[in-house]
Amino acid sequence: VVYNEEADDGNNYANTVMCYLYGQESSIQFQYEKNEDGTIKYQDAYGTYPVYVYDEQGYPKIDYGEYAIECEIIGASIDYDIAVLKVTNSEVLKKSSALSAEVADSDEVFLNSTAIAIGNPDAGGISVTTGVISVISEYINVEIETDNPSTLREFRIDTPVNSGNSGGGLFNSEGKLIGIVNAKTSDNTIENMGYAIPSNIATNLAENMIYNYEKDGLKSAKKIFIGITSTIKSSSAVYDTETLTTKIVEEVMVSKVEEESLAETMGFKVNDIVKSVTIFDGVNSTVYEITRFYQISDLMLKVKVGDVVSFNCMSQEDGGAVVRSCTVKAEDFKEVY
Repeated sequence: VVYNEEADDGNNYANTVMCYLYGQESSIQFQYEKNEDGTIKYQDAYGTYPVYVYDEQGYPKIDYGEYAIECEIIGASIDYDIAVLKVTNSEVLKKSSALSAEVADSDEVFLNSTAIAIGNPDAGGISVTTGVISVISEYINVEIETDNPSTLREFRIDTPVNSGNSGGGLFNSEGKLIGIVNAKTSDNTIENMGYAIPSNIATNLAENMIYNYEKDGLKSAKKIFIGITSTIKSSSAVYDTETLTTKIVEEVMVSKVEEESLAETMGFKVNDIVKSVTIFDGVNSTVYEITRFYQISDLMLKVKVGDVVSFNCMSQEDGGAVVRSCTVKAEDFKEVY
């Protein structure tokens, strides 16, 4: 949606995106193509017109209608298939009845729970479909950029998903956001196998990009890389008598420590069992229990320069409970594209 191979600032993303609220969508449809001589051929739903009024970038000036909301892209990631748009002082938004969605903790989503998708399939207008969560965590390859597939961790859902649903919210039975729909399996022999990015990944990434944009003007995320490879030592199904749901609980074990990495400096040992991660930002200290393999990677998106990150482990080599901790520096981060 936001990718632009020929963006002027070289970051491969469009500078602006026009958005509309439900019920205020424009019926204008546009398509741009470059001719061999570098000029732009502009086509809309009614045909091709050779003469227009152009803007400073050489593109036709377009009347998007009075309900268009101009959004600035302040962050985007092909690796995660998420972008963050910023709206500034929009009268359309101010005068609307739009409300922000309440975001649920996607780690609390359980198998067979309600999954409601809202989107614009086949550009036919807002549509709502319903189903359930089929798989809590599945890794899929998505070709977002040509010849460069991204591996994404997703919910698998049996909620009907069609072209145009991508980017739409996935909600639970209480109307809280649990994910962002972004893919489906396309095969004549398969029906209703769709995918959504869990809300914890989406919100962690969004907050990361907002922080880096406001701090350094960076239009991407930065993630700390500790330098450990982890694996699942054991996995079991645990029944919760209060919620009447069954969850998978995993023991996450360190299988490799990279040389000259943060992990080595922190004293990580092979076979350490990671029980929890604590992030201290100088004011608040938050403890995250590790019960699934993927949680450590997800949490690293929350870490900022200057934070103290502590891994609470059970260590065979060190004879019991230990804490591996460090204060994170700028050079410990890598940019996420």
